[in-house]
Amino acid sequence: MEKNHIPTEKKAQKPIAIKEVKPLDDEDLLEKGLRAFYTPGHSPGHTCFYHEAEGVLIAGDLFTSKKGKLQDPVPAFTADMDLAKRSGKDMLQVVSPAVVSPCHGKDVWL
Repeated sequence: MEKNHIPTEKKAQKPIAIKEVKPLDDEDLLEKGLRAFYTPGHSPGHTCFYHEAEGVLIAGDLFTSKKGKLQDPVPAFTADMDLAKRSGKDMLQVVSPAVVSPCHGKDVWL
C-alpha cells in the first residue's frame, strides 16, 4: 500500500499526502460543531465525536450494529471489553444522541 493512501475497504477518491493529515485541537473541533470524548476499551486511546446540532455520535469502534440495534464491539479486536461496555453506556447517557454511527454496521437511530 502506498504511504499517501488512507487504508480503507474502498480506496480514497483522491490520495491524501501525509503532510495534510494533522490532529485537530479543541477549537478546530468546536468550530465544526464537534466535541471529542475519550472512550477507552476498544483501544486505550479510543475517541468518539459528537455533533450536538445534528445529534450524531460518531462512535468508531465503541459499538457495532446489527438489525438496527447497537451491539458490543468485536471481542477479538477489543482490548478491554468491560471498559468498552462502560464507556459505551456512559457515552449514551452523557450525550443522548439521536443517531449513533459505528465504524462497523449501519447507523442506529435511537
